[in-house]
Amino acid sequence: MVAYLRYNNYYEKIGTEFRNITDEIPFEIPGSWAWARLKNYVDVRDGTHDTPAYVSQGVPLITGKNLSDGNILFDKAKYISEKDANKINERSYVGDGDIIFAMIGSIGNPVLVQKTRPFCIKNLALLKKYIPISLQYVVYLMQLMQEQMKKEASGGVQAFIPLNYIRNFLIPIPSEAEQARIVDRIKTLEPFIEDYDKANTELTKLNAIFPEQIKKSILQYAIQGKLVPQDPSDEPASVLLDKIKAEKQKLIKAGKIKKDKVESYIYKRDNRHYEKIGDKEVDITDEIPFEIPPSWAWVRLGNIGEWRSGATPNRQNVKYYQGSIPWLKTGDLNDAYITHVEETITELATKNTSAKIRPIGSVLMAMYGATIGKLGILSIPCATNQACCACIPFSGVSNKFLFFYLLSQRKNFIDQGAGGAQPNISREKIIANLIPLPPLKEQQRIVKKIEQLFKILP
Repeated sequence: MVAYLRYNNYYEKIGTEFRNITDEIPFEIPGSWAWARLKNYVDVRDGTHDTPAYVSQGVPLITGKNLSDGNILFDKAKYISEKDANKINERSYVGDGDIIFAMIGSIGNPVLVQKTRPFCIKNLALLKKYIPISLQYVVYLMQLMQEQMKKEASGGVQAFIPLNYIRNFLIPIPSEAEQARIVDRIKTLEPFIEDYDKANTELTKLNAIFPEQIKKSILQYAIQGKLVPQDPSDEPASVLLDKIKAEKQKLIKAGKIKKDKVESYIYKRDNRHYEKIGDKEVDITDEIPFEIPPSWAWVRLGNIGEWRSGATPNRQNVKYYQGSIPWLKTGDLNDAYITHVEETITELATKNTSAKIRPIGSVLMAMYGATIGKLGILSIPCATNQACCACIPFSGVSNKFLFFYLLSQRKNFIDQGAGGAQPNISREKIIANLIPLPPLKEQQRIVKKIEQLFKILP
């Protein structure tokens, strides 16, 4: 069969009838070429059959798993007896110059056989030439065809292409001389194509990791004071910490928060870093990971906000659930603003358990399991479960700056939680971590710059 072009439509002659197959034609070809069914140029045979018993030595049984990049991988082949091989070869003998093509599973991977040793096939289409055509040209066509075949393969346990589908596949046919020129040209270009494919694969990998790597670099620059310039007119962080200390005293006096078991104050002297804990001075220079601008200060996370974990009200008590108060589980954390959660609890649950409501703007972090280190900022008042730690920052501490700092330290928190049957970082471990605190105005400039840069990344 050759498809005839008439009045800008393609027709196929079947017996004495002509059928319009224009919708099947995938692209235009030169006027000297023709469209034809694959079966009109090669004998497409069925290489499917029951699997004979495997033996330790014998004749290699080649399947789709043994075809790769135009080659047969004999080192991965299983073996069958010569008797079973002879039965298969009665109808599916593979000769030198034939084409084999996977019909089941990993569909495609055509191979032009250069037979150097006996073997037989299973679940492969076998193509034998019976009309003059370049079989290497057919291989290149089938490499092109295989992507479409994979899309149209039947489902089931393994993808499958029927033999008739292969037989009736339309192929573009140039003259034999042009087939030879095309094959020679592709062979000349193949080394460059392989180099391009390798380079493109590497580029794809780089593109996949590039945005995350850039984000990490941006965050690292931000927390080291290198992302935006310092402004000498900014109120230094040391003054900010004094204000935070005064605010904490008021909240403690009002009974809104509990007094810290140990007051901590970090300062630098003689190029060493010290922490005043009660009446005791401790050299913590080895804990300081990098230098910060003079207007910044090192402080424990526990000193820049109120940190509380939540609770899971008793599931057996129906009076605790289906209320009006959003109740967040760590799976709801999205490294962004939390605007909605799936479950709700009642006011009774917040009165009788530790699942207290955290206000809008609270910064959340997962402490347990696979979500450890996951973050969120509340856009709604919300209670949380016990696997989530919530921080309500004190005045002068930007919740967004805190969020980005915690994001920059995720790997550190994950590492701190490793070692047990389930990853776990406690509230106590979290609040003991150091944070480099800039002046408030610089916090705000840093946040603005990070958000600007993140917007232009994929």
